Amino acid sequence: MTIGNILSRTRNKASKHATVLLALLPVPPKMLGVAARDARQRQVNNEILCDLMEAIFAPIVALKNSGLEVECADGKVRLCFPRLSAWIADHLENVTLHGIQQNQCAVCEVRPEQLGSYLGRSAAKRDYRKYEHLFNKFSDNNQQAGKELTDRGFKLLPSVFWGLPNIQQSDLPKPDILHVVYLGIFETHLMKWIIGFLKKFKRLQSFDAIWKSLAVYPGYSAPNKEYSRISQWTGKEMRNLVKVILPCFAASLRRPSAVERPIFAKALTCVRSIVDFTLMSQYKSHTDATIQYLEQYLKAFHDHKDVFKEYRKDKSTMRKVREVTARIRGENSEVLNQQRLSGATAAKRRRIADEQRRDLDGIVADIYDEDVDFNFVKIHLLSHFGDHVRRFGNIQMYSTESGETSHKTMIKEGYRRSNRNDASHQILRTYARLDSFKIHEMNVEADITRPIEDELHDKRHKRQVGSVTRQPIGFTSTVETISELNSTLRNLPDLLHDYYRRKSSIGCEVDMDSVKQFPVEICRLLRVPIENFQDVREVTWHLLRCTGTQHWRSTGRSRNDWVWVDSGNRNIYGALKGFYPARLVSIMKVRNSKTGLVDRLVLIDRLYVENSGKLSDITGLVTVTLGTAKGPTGTTEIVVGIKRIMGMAHLIPETAEVDNKRWYVNNRIDLETFNRIY
Repeated sequence: MTIGNILSRTRNKASKHATVLLALLPVPPKMLGVAARDARQRQVNNEILCDLMEAIFAPIVALKNSGLEVECADGKVRLCFPRLSAWIADHLENVTLHGIQQNQCAVCEVRPEQLGSYLGRSAAKRDYRKYEHLFNKFSDNNQQAGKELTDRGFKLLPSVFWGLPNIQQSDLPKPDILHVVYLGIFETHLMKWIIGFLKKFKRLQSFDAIWKSLAVYPGYSAPNKEYSRISQWTGKEMRNLVKVILPCFAASLRRPSAVERPIFAKALTCVRSIVDFTLMSQYKSHTDATIQYLEQYLKAFHDHKDVFKEYRKDKSTMRKVREVTARIRGENSEVLNQQRLSGATAAKRRRIADEQRRDLDGIVADIYDEDVDFNFVKIHLLSHFGDHVRRFGNIQMYSTESGETSHKTMIKEGYRRSNRNDASHQILRTYARLDSFKIHEMNVEADITRPIEDELHDKRHKRQVGSVTRQPIGFTSTVETISELNSTLRNLPDLLHDYYRRKSSIGCEVDMDSVKQFPVEICRLLRVPIENFQDVREVTWHLLRCTGTQHWRSTGRSRNDWVWVDSGNRNIYGALKGFYPARLVSIMKVRNSKTGLVDRLVLIDRLYVENSGKLSDITGLVTVTLGTAKGPTGTTEIVVGIKRIMGMAHLIPETAEVDNKRWYVNNRIDLETFNRIY
């Protein structure tokens, strides 16, 4: 249990201990000789669950008239009336708690055959008070009331929430990004459709190679093996998948044939729409425009999802397609044999074969349209996201991720500490004791006098250059002159001379000989603070690595990260808004012997932004390629100050080959990039 008055950014952090463990629900005993789906077993299970919930909710029911005086944080005492405002759970848990059938929505009365359709407006809300009234009639042997309940998808078992004061039961279930989107849509359905699609068009091998070659990014862990070799997924891994699936899918479908082009475009649009819907649903604050975007993405997903329809087929549909295909191909073969015997030309036989192939494709498509649908509950639950944001605020406030994390610390670790004998009581006692200590530590820490945060803000949030804590093997940090580095960084003297020439005022130019004698220290790390999207109180540190030709840790290869560079002109590079991607070549500290100042600089290799930075109409991505010679020495390399480095960029290679020369700018890697490059 937690309290809705606590800020969601605090409540959803397991480390803040804002969630309290109330009870452990037991598994009801199984009746001998009775199946689990038997009505008697279900009746026993429901009675036990209702009795337990009645005991848990008893304090709330007792205070419905008198209220409770609570001392608040401001020192004032207020009369409070606690009420149940949300029950955060997966769909199957809501099915059990609300007493509805498994193929029904706990919020509205949508028909099962309409679950996979985009309705525009939600169906009528469920009226659980009316259900309670009908159930009481059914308990008095009114069969008509029982039939009406069954028609509305009710199980003819009481709901555990009946009797609670001041609640609207249809408002208790909340949208859950983890179970509905990540695990419900992407893992269970969409990725299986995509893999089937890639296999059909022989693109899976390319997808696997690109997947394995992905680079790291703050908050994203790069995979170390092909997608098709991964057998089990966690919620965190699916969250990472959503960040990269669109550009990986686009890269694997590159260079389509004339026949494949419209099919690939439809598949990419479908994936793009659901990815954008997922990212937009994570916004912490919304406007009418963002809610409209949310609904537009959902509509586009429904409009294009038919491209994956054949990958929704079940065994009976596949058997039917095989039988029809075998029969029609046999008939077509006989027709072609007759044409050959009658003296028809080869060109005519090819035309007849092409017509037969198109007719067969149409017949198979009709079978899929008739026998295959998208009517599962998780895809329908997406339609409630927009309405929830309008009524209750951002969806992230009601996250099950903190509950899943707490389950590990509260239940599993408590069980490991027990002696396995009457473990439930030991788990509760262990949790209560440890949680009390943690809360006490947090209170003590909050009382310690600290410096005012604003005093340290400027210092803490500045870019920092330094060497990595664990140096690459064979590297020693030494101070050399520019001329001594000429063997490893051949263009560095010319590039630094060009940098100081651009930086110096008239009459204060620095000659090449002086530049060559400047002391320089090569570093391996640049820390860049990035303000969190819609939460400027916190920053995410981008740790940019540049090892040159040295190996990075135990990877066996070097690491030179992609970065965003600010050109200073927001009117160029289209959707990139004045930023362009580049690869780090070197991070250095250079002491200007004439002024005595130390300049923190980076040497980068620029990429060329294709199509002036315009987003693709199909994928919504910008593509970049190896640039043309623009530097002073005929190279694409340039030296810039660290203030122009705006953070790490995430690029997806078009191919996994070593000589790849084209990349997709992944603007779905985080919310800040998604909001900026659009």
